[in-house]
Amino acid sequence: MLRAQKQLNLELDDAANQVLCYCYEGNLLALAQALERLSLLWPDGKLTLPRVEQAVNDAAHFTPFHWVDALLMGKSKRALHILQQLRLEGSEPVILLRTLQRELLLLVNLKRQSAHTPLRALFDKHRVMGRTAGA
Repeated sequence: MLRAQKQLNLELDDAANQVLCYCYEGNLLALAQALERLSLLWPDGKLTLPRVEQAVNDAAHFTPFHWVDALLMGKSKRALHILQQLRLEGSEPVILLRTLQRELLLLVNLKRQSAHTPLRALFDKHRVMGRTAGA
């Protein structure tokens, strides 16, 4: 984001920067397009929170795994935001519930097996760390 911001001679205040990161999380192409649009709307390049809020749309792209991760980390505000985005994208509720169910069952099984097997071996066996990293 910093490179595009510098190329377009944009100055973002902290609040505007946070809104852009929030709205375009996981969607760098849409973020780049939004920055270009903002540079056209405000040729002076000064992007304040009111200016950014007026011009951007929420184009973050999430998967059901992002939602489950937010839930499991106790980040209710983020989980709700992700859920709203998934709903707008037409995600089926049954898919979301199945994803949550699968992850919860995995956690229960990992907990049970951890009495006999080191967690690292269990994580490797179930690809816990690598499975959602690209999601």
